[in-house]
Amino acid sequence: MPSQFPGMDPYLEDPGIWPDFHSKLINYLQESIADRLPDHYSARVREQIRLVDLDRSEAKRFEPDVNVARTDRIPSTVKTAAGALLLEPTLVDLEETVETRDLSIEIIRRPDKSVVTVIEVLSPANKGSDADDYVVKRRLLRKEPGNIVEIDLLIGGLRPPLKEPWPPGDYHVLVTRKRHRGKAEVISWFVRQPLPLIPIPLRDPDPDVMVPLAEVFTTAYDRGRYSRELDYSKPPITPLSPDDLKWATEIAVARPK
Repeated sequence: MPSQFPGMDPYLEDPGIWPDFHSKLINYLQESIADRLPDHYSARVREQIRLVDLDRSEAKRFEPDVNVARTDRIPSTVKTAAGALLLEPTLVDLEETVETRDLSIEIIRRPDKSVVTVIEVLSPANKGSDADDYVVKRRLLRKEPGNIVEIDLLIGGLRPPLKEPWPPGDYHVLVTRKRHRGKAEVISWFVRQPLPLIPIPLRDPDPDVMVPLAEVFTTAYDRGRYSRELDYSKPPITPLSPDDLKWATEIAVARPK
């Protein structure tokens, strides 16, 4: 069953659903972009594994290692018959870590295989616990010789900083072009509006690829069967305005069962 909302479904911000939707959206966005690219370009999904330390809320972007809790107790020692020193082992708890995946899309130009555009779809971590990490990441991306597209389909959380206030809207797409490094184009819309066409810049003089975000969303929503997974019997947890919350709840209640 398709979504009953005209654009983004605010119920998808459910933390139990969003990670799965996020990965599906990126995969179908990559396919949609690839279908529209000129022959000398390709699009690929890039995956980065992070180990997040739950005790210290730190992330490591390296090969997994084993960390142990530190103890100041002096180890007991026993000498064997041969005179060798045998240390008594201390039982410790391993630090609790969780593995997370960061997915993005890269547009590659042949034959030099250079990255001309990076596309990021923001997650709740980018706007919450990992907000500082994401700010550092986007600053590093802006130093690279390419374009950046940031897609924010989340109302909740802190938006990445701009030098001036964000334009009015619930959702935003930020396009930073190589030739305009100090500026960015912002496409903004509200929860009651349809999802727009978004430009994916390539290398000059090639024109932008226009991608229908609504079509990508519909494919991800249908393939994920979220009409069955989401609990539409209660208001969404998305931080909507009172009027929009009432509007969303009425749509959810009236949807076909």
